[in-house]
Amino acid sequence: YTEATGIPLELVYSPADIKPILQKHSQADLILVDTPGFNPVIEQQEVELGSLLVEIPEAHILMVTSATVKESDLMCCYNSLKYFGLKGSVITKLDETMTFGSIFNFTRKSHLPLTFFTASRKASTGLKVANADLLVDALFGKGW
Repeated sequence: YTEATGIPLELVYSPADIKPILQKHSQADLILVDTPGFNPVIEQQEVELGSLLVEIPEAHILMVTSATVKESDLMCCYNSLKYFGLKGSVITKLDETMTFGSIFNFTRKSHLPLTFFTASRKASTGLKVANADLLVDALFGKGW
């Protein structure tokens, strides 16, 4: 994605790696941090993720998840991440499912704002600002 969007890529392997990178890009208007995926059932992975996130106190944290995930799994992940101050969600792979009820129910129950949708493998063309009308249309059979 960084190559497609022209954004510099920096790799972080530990919390200590974050501050030098933030200083290096201190003049940037926006710094995107893609954290490693984690299993919300394994507490140690949640602790490791938290140790990275606390190094970025001004972070605007979004939960990124696939539209193909079951509602119960979405809620499990959300319940693990909500303590980090989530600001919204990015729903990916909307073109890979024909059912959108789990996303609707997750959004209703979590009260987490939808921020972006993706429905394409191409980073430069597949990202759309989330819009309730798009999700409602998909719910009622208009597809993605």
